[in-house]
Amino acid sequence: MTAGCFVWVNGSLYYMVISETEVEMKKIVAGGFLYELMSAIGKDEFLSIISEYCRTHAFGIVSTYDFLSILQERASVDVEYIIDEHIYESIIGVGLG
Repeated sequence: MTAGCFVWVNGSLYYMVISETEVEMKKIVAGGFLYELMSAIGKDEFLSIISEYCRTHAFGIVSTYDFLSILQERASVDVEYIIDEHIYESIIGVGLG
């Protein structure tokens, strides 16, 4: 059985694949991902979403899904293609769209 999850380690985001025999971590270049999101949404709206995310989850345990959920709910433009490209296709190897 294989499972996967996103983890934040020393300021970098990784996708960790866990199987019965090994653990593999793939680094996500978050700077490019976040910059592209900000460019698509607009700086003010993006920072507002980030602020809301930080307020909502302050001092809690979060997952990548928590961030993507609030992003998709609050963004005034469709960001699914950016998420698909940067997260699912390049890291996991499976596109959603």
